[in-house]
Amino acid sequence: MNPQYPQNPQTPGYGAPQQPSQYPGYGAPQPQPQQPMYPTPGYGAPQQPAYPPTPGYGAPQQPSQYPGYGAPPSQYPGYGAPQQPGYPVGYGYGPPPTGNAFSRMPQQQRRVVIIGVIAGVVLLGLIIGLIVRYNGPVSVSKDFVQNVFDLNSADALKDVCTDSSASSTKLRQEMQALGALNPTGKTFSTDISGLTFTTVSESLSQATVSFTGSVVAPGSSGAQQTHGTLTLNASGLWWCVTDTPA
Repeated sequence: MNPQYPQNPQTPGYGAPQQPSQYPGYGAPQPQPQQPMYPTPGYGAPQQPAYPPTPGYGAPQQPSQYPGYGAPPSQYPGYGAPQQPGYPVGYGYGPPPTGNAFSRMPQQQRRVVIIGVIAGVVLLGLIIGLIVRYNGPVSVSKDFVQNVFDLNSADALKDVCTDSSASSTKLRQEMQALGALNPTGKTFSTDISGLTFTTVSESLSQATVSFTGSVVAPGSSGAQQTHGTLTLNASGLWWCVTDTPA
């Protein structure tokens, strides 16, 4: 009988007494040096005081914000690398691209886009100009007839061509005579909404417009029927009246 280990009456038949263990059923305690401050029987290294021991595991589990994961998960569980704070999933570690789609295009693509936009604007302007010029003879004819019936010879002369052709010269003289009939310069407001203007022919340099219908003079009790034909010449991008054939 070893005098160092006295017989324990509670454990007969064993050479050395059993140490009281936190986990009954296991052999003798491991001869590991124990820290006096953190007694943790059965483990090689003492446990940290902030985390209670976890029997059966090699190392204690760290308290996790997301229970059920082996390691503390990233901000977006299920992805291998943690995402940067503030950036949506899919951009990795860098910030999202800045600027609009045009500024992120390669220089060659930007040049193509700019050329396409300019060509579209020019084409649209050309189409609008052709439409306006095509309707120009009717627009000039309406303005000229309105000024004649209003005895507004000054504005009517603005619609007459300024070339030296015989027809243009004669028409300018007629407008000057019309002004002599109205020495006071007072103009009237004749209603020509009853007239219908029609383009008889039109080319790049000349057009013919006819009008027919009724006009209502100021102070008149009824409408008066009238009709006529105007010949117009191209004047730059616009038109001017050159003759009023009978």
